[in-house]
Amino acid sequence: MGEFIGTTMFIFLGLGCIKTAQDARPASQLQTTTTLSNETIVFISLGMGFSLLITAWVFYRITGGLFNPAVTLSLWLIGGLKTVRAILLLIAQLAGGIAGAALVSGLTSDRGVSDTITTLQPGMSKVRGVFLEAFLTAMLVFTVLMLAAEKHKATYLAPIGIGLTLFVCQLFGTLWTGCGMNPARSLGPSVVAGSFPGYHWIYWVGPFIGSLIATLFYSLLKAFDYTSVVLGQDSSDESASPQLPKPNIWHPGMGFTRQQRTDMLAGGMNPQEIETAEANMVAAHNATYGVNANGQYSPQSRPSDATVVNMHPTSPGNKHNSLGINVNNHHGEKGSPGRTTKTRGTVNASTGTTGSPDPNFSSMQPMMQDTGAITSAGAHSSGMTNVPIVKKVLRSAGHNAHR
Repeated sequence: MGEFIGTTMFIFLGLGCIKTAQDARPASQLQTTTTLSNETIVFISLGMGFSLLITAWVFYRITGGLFNPAVTLSLWLIGGLKTVRAILLLIAQLAGGIAGAALVSGLTSDRGVSDTITTLQPGMSKVRGVFLEAFLTAMLVFTVLMLAAEKHKATYLAPIGIGLTLFVCQLFGTLWTGCGMNPARSLGPSVVAGSFPGYHWIYWVGPFIGSLIATLFYSLLKAFDYTSVVLGQDSSDESASPQLPKPNIWHPGMGFTRQQRTDMLAGGMNPQEIETAEANMVAAHNATYGVNANGQYSPQSRPSDATVVNMHPTSPGNKHNSLGINVNNHHGEKGSPGRTTKTRGTVNASTGTTGSPDPNFSSMQPMMQDTGAITSAGAHSSGMTNVPIVKKVLRSAGHNAHR
């Protein structure tokens, strides 16, 4: 879904800019009523995009640098803003739009800001105008959500991505709708110039529809835990980047599963702490077994074929006992008839039990302030009283984490 939407956005913006460039020719070259040339559109786009980049970066630490009621609506819907603050920001943004337009009108020629009012290109229908505004606004709002609202190692650079997004959207939309994408931007010039086109409503309805579209897509990504798709995306150390897990298989060398992440979040750990825990666990496992960047074990540290990973804290032979994963290749064939579970791995054919636990999981103990140890039966001794979330992860490793 992510790749489909991403490709759609890319082609939509790219081809839209091509279409605009072809149609935004002087009237002497093309029978059209437009007065915008390519040079004018590029100038407008640079002005709007870089203005947002600069001001959003300056005010990012003060208010978040939203400047757009559509962005405010989206952040309120995802819980990033409380109702009172969202209302106050909305009022401030609309007032700021009017004040900015008034300053331009007062400090420039007598023509004022009438030329900056957002209007539809002749021949552009209101329906097309609404949905073009909606889709362009959705891309801008989604950029804000992913780069600014969603915290990651490059969040401090979010204003650059947001400003560049507005720049590209302006390249596409300026000719066709004036590219409002922001009710405050469209309201300001109309109020100061005292001129409201009969279709001014599209510059409110369109952006708010776009805000809802972006919020819905963002919520779907969060519901599906998009962070489990490309693990270690924000890692600055290649050796600390976890390997992609195989379906229905869990191993400490592959990082945490979605269920483990969910359990940790429910236990009070924040995403950054989980990423750190995961990176430490993977690095410790790979270092102990000599796993290289390609996920291959070195001949010197390669475990025997009979060695399996046993992470579940129940006794051997229990029907929920461990995952029985062959650590030689991180996965194995289906267990023998003596196995009472349907998990994959190498097991003792006569008893249905697995081997000793993976000693590398103890590498998480210093980080979790744990003084206990994993016993030969896979159970954890005392020392976990202050870290119940780790106990929960250990308990869930055998029958929840592999789902």
